[in-house]
Amino acid sequence: MSSGNLKSLKERFDQPTSLVHPQAQHDWLNLRFQDCKYVTEYNFALHKIVSQLKLCKQTITNEDLIEKTLSTFHPNDLVFQQQYKNTKYTMHSELITDLLVAEKHRQLLMHNHNARPTGVAPVPEAHTVAQHSNNLRGRGQGRGPKRGGKGGASSSDSDQASHNITPAYQKMLQQEEGQKKKDSGQSSLPEANALILGNDDLLGEELADYGD
Repeated sequence: MSSGNLKSLKERFDQPTSLVHPQAQHDWLNLRFQDCKYVTEYNFALHKIVSQLKLCKQTITNEDLIEKTLSTFHPNDLVFQQQYKNTKYTMHSELITDLLVAEKHRQLLMHNHNARPTGVAPVPEAHTVAQHSNNLRGRGQGRGPKRGGKGGASSSDSDQASHNITPAYQKMLQQEEGQKKKDSGQSSLPEANALILGNDDLLGEELADYGD
């Protein structure tokens, strides 16, 4: 390939580079970690700019990336910024990994807070409510027989009452029972006598017939 062709190719590729480089430098200076909602969003924009700068033959090191990230933290995150600086990262990817983990922890805390804000009582669990309902039903069933026992005596109550009858009352019952037996015996005696007399008359008639 002739030198003229190489020169033309160089001019052809240098022209887009000359257009991209100023914009890439502008984006690099204005990119801030605090302006991005998510760590992945910031990391994607950062590496896009770095790729454009490398295309323009501008070298960006890991130290530059780490400094760029930590220096653009939100002022409210000053304590975290200092903690990350004290870690002394040598690879920007390690810093991004820790930022991703911290972001997940923060999202989990916010989710738990929104599920139960400060001062709100915890919601009872389903099995706890069911157990409480069963306990209430069990207590109602236990009271049922007792309430029924007040209207009519149960078998255990009747047995207990029979044992509480006084001896005098038992004696009176026995006397009444004896009197009933005595009366029934006297009333059946005339009937027996009549039956015997009737049989004697019948026997006399049969003997008279036999004699004839």
